[in-house]
Amino acid sequence: MTDKDPRQTPDPGDKMPPAPTGNASNPSAQDNDAASGENQLLGARAEKYLRESASIEDMPDDQDWQEADQTLNKDSEEQA
Repeated sequence: MTDKDPRQTPDPGDKMPPAPTGNASNPSAQDNDAASGENQLLGARAEKYLRESASIEDMPDDQDWQEADQTLNKDSEEQA
């Protein structure tokens, strides 16, 4: 007979799949069901906007300071 006895140690050539490492709150990287490419709900522009607007370190750059100065100057001229 060629049937293996289940009580014997497994053959070293037999490979088992890796065990899942995630849970409901923190899914495993192996269980990546995220949409990619054409299946995404949002386009590339929307994704870029969300990534930029969610930046914690969103500090004004030189263009922002120039726009603020122009707005202040325009407001002060209108009041005069």
